[in-house]
Amino acid sequence: MDIAAGLSLVGFVLSVFGILQIILFFKIWAMTNDVKAIRDMMSRREMERKNKAYMKSIESKGGHSGRFSIGELVVSKADGTQWRVEEMDGINVRCKSSRGEIVFREDEIDKFPQKK
Repeated sequence: MDIAAGLSLVGFVLSVFGILQIILFFKIWAMTNDVKAIRDMMSRREMERKNKAYMKSIESKGGHSGRFSIGELVVSKADGTQWRVEEMDGINVRCKSSRGEIVFREDEIDKFPQKK
């Protein structure tokens, strides 16, 4: 086998390897999108589970009005900022947003207006 044939064989192997690397890149990229979809689905299920557990505990205690549910968007009456309900106990509603966490009384917030 002469040098030219050896170089063309090495070039062929490197070309195949390069193509396989490109295919692998796009497969990994697609998998990250799948992970995001799975994570979103699991967080929705977790919020539903928390909400059901909370509603059961409230029904047994009889202490909360049930105006808000966990994961629901609310608006502060004081400044109009938007928050997401994380936890409720008695008349206190713990909310979270990109600004951080805060605890409101039920009468300090309203449901976020839905577009019709």
